[in-house]
Amino acid sequence: MKTVIILGGYGGFGARLSRRLAKDGWRVMVAGRNAEAASRFAASLPNARPLVADRNGDIAPMLETVNPLLLIDAAGPFQGSGYGVAEACIACGVHYIDLADARDFVV
Repeated sequence: MKTVIILGGYGGFGARLSRRLAKDGWRVMVAGRNAEAASRFAASLPNARPLVADRNGDIAPMLETVNPLLLIDAAGPFQGSGYGVAEACIACGVHYIDLADARDFVV
């Protein structure tokens, strides 16, 4: 079973991705800063587990422990964010997708 971490996995876009990927057979790590919200939402999905994570912190140890195939960053807003998540994914060999709504961030 493929594992995906979805940062902001219980928010607007993240919840939709979490539902769809769980339904499609992915092991979904519903990640975010709010442990209670992540737990509550993950409990409503098959193949899902909560994960406390903050994209502004050091996520490399989490990536090494969970060893996902993919991380999707759906935790907005992106303006003013650094590149720590993308850099950690590169260092750990994890595929990375973000839903940034700011062209400058993506570039």
